[in-house]
Amino acid sequence: MEGSRRRSIVVLAQYILRFLVVAGLLQFIELSTKGRITQFIERIEPMIRRKIFRMKWFPPVLVAIDPVKAPNQALFDYFARRVHFVNSYNEGMISRLLELSTEYPEAPVRPLRKVKRVGSPWEMSPSQRINKSWEAETRDLLERMGIEIETPVVLLAVRDPAYYEALQTDIGENAGTETLPDTYVRNPDITTYLEAIMRLTNLGCTVIHFGSQTSRLPDPLKGVIVDYSGEHRTPKGDLLLARHCTMMMSGAAGTWALASLFNRPVALSNLYVPFIGGVSKRDRQIPQLLRNREDGNYLSFLEMVKTGGRYSYQSNCEADGIDLVKNSAEEIADLALEMHQRLSGTFAELPGDSELHENFLKIQSLSLPPSYMHCPISTSFLRRHAALL
Repeated sequence: MEGSRRRSIVVLAQYILRFLVVAGLLQFIELSTKGRITQFIERIEPMIRRKIFRMKWFPPVLVAIDPVKAPNQALFDYFARRVHFVNSYNEGMISRLLELSTEYPEAPVRPLRKVKRVGSPWEMSPSQRINKSWEAETRDLLERMGIEIETPVVLLAVRDPAYYEALQTDIGENAGTETLPDTYVRNPDITTYLEAIMRLTNLGCTVIHFGSQTSRLPDPLKGVIVDYSGEHRTPKGDLLLARHCTMMMSGAAGTWALASLFNRPVALSNLYVPFIGGVSKRDRQIPQLLRNREDGNYLSFLEMVKTGGRYSYQSNCEADGIDLVKNSAEEIADLALEMHQRLSGTFAELPGDSELHENFLKIQSLSLPPSYMHCPISTSFLRRHAALL
């Protein structure tokens, strides 16, 4: 008798949840099993930004199904003010109801669709207002690092095997094949960012080494860049600096998402899937190139698009005689300078730049649907490699 009553309650709850989802009153966000900050932010933040009223209980009520430990507890707490989190490994009636309700992620009838904002969410304001305590905490953190509050801060995060090794230890096979040693062919050498650091320093900026689970700074960078990652990092500090920075320099690292969380511009370098990266028009990217070992020539941009992500893997590069060519120190420095000039309003367009960008956009649009991440390419990089068009 008790079992029959329990089943009846479950069935009734299922129908109620299905109605709420189809009506647009309730929406589920299925998070990645890979446990990364990038997926955590890019799947939650846009959903909150689209709501006209970003209060936790205003429809659609957002429920995030989180299959792994949160990648950053401070970030989890930040989102928990607007989103309900449910661990998908919980046993019992709630989990079964959630599994059934996610059968309707794109229900055709959405009476409340009109209460959502239109347009790219990454061009909207951040999902939450920050209270005054953040300002005080940011000031204290900068003081500990010996940085004046008025100094423009640039964050530098470079893809590092130590981070992916930690993910493999914590999450295992669910961390994704892209964290395996076969993909370390994509890892940039952080010392190739030294020239960019020096240019930004000469322009009055302080550059901070940013990111989690990173290797020790090499000797050439010691004393040149502030080592927040190695000496000062905390989960809350990641959010404080991401919000405070003038911009972020990302070397194929997923930490760009923290800057984008607060609408800070990102200069993405050493991207390894052709022309895919960045979420906003305020961002700029430069990709790694592909070179044929047999004749020493670079593949054209169109040929790169057609390869997809094949040459993100060392084994595929070896099998086909292709080299994944990292960005040079000069290319990275030019990107840093261009971003700085764009932010200060001093970047000068040259005759022919518009045509270069138009031609590149036609190729870039072939890589993935327009809804995917496609920020503009750096103008300085496009000038340098115009022949690849």
